[in-house]
Amino acid sequence: MFTLDCVEIPMGVTATYVEASINLLRSLDGSVAVYSDLELIASQSVGLYQNPIDDTDPEAPVFVIENKYANFGGIEIDLSDGSSLVVEIVLPDIDAGFHYVSGGPASDNASGVTYLRSAGCGITEYLDVASIGFDATMHQNLIGTLGGGGTPCPTDFNGDLVTDGADFGTILAQWGPCPGCEGDLDGDDVVGGSDVGQILAAWGPCAP
Repeated sequence: MFTLDCVEIPMGVTATYVEASINLLRSLDGSVAVYSDLELIASQSVGLYQNPIDDTDPEAPVFVIENKYANFGGIEIDLSDGSSLVVEIVLPDIDAGFHYVSGGPASDNASGVTYLRSAGCGITEYLDVASIGFDATMHQNLIGTLGGGGTPCPTDFNGDLVTDGADFGTILAQWGPCPGCEGDLDGDDVVGGSDVGQILAAWGPCAP
């Protein structure tokens, strides 16, 4: 469980004012392969304004990246069933000019995959941009609080909302005397058998 306050996305438009939508969608199986299977959680509108004109060349578009914020007001999102969160930007068709978002190579992003969907271009399902030869990813920041300020389960060391082999690996790596280590779940300054017991008792998705 985590509380999402807002989504920050750097983007702009070379046309006149347009209104974009930022949608939060849930993928029950962790995939975006079938768009109709995604569950809409919430949606917010974001206004995009035309960039200033270059006085030396009025016909030249001026690219100005602005951070746009979609305020979701502290919505609680529970992914403890193994589902995934999809953040979708819906941009309207425009007659002149184009939209753009800030991005970079995939290695720039901490996590996530960037997909493209355009019914007008015949792409009715999400397409991983890497599959068509683009080493690109869209930049966005999700601002909120994991577990409403706490930890959903203390045995989930890597924060993926599941206690599993990766967390058990942390226990093994810190085995033995280890004051202050996260693997010392019982607080006795030693990572040992009782900590393994807590890992096994919490095995699986973190409880909401």
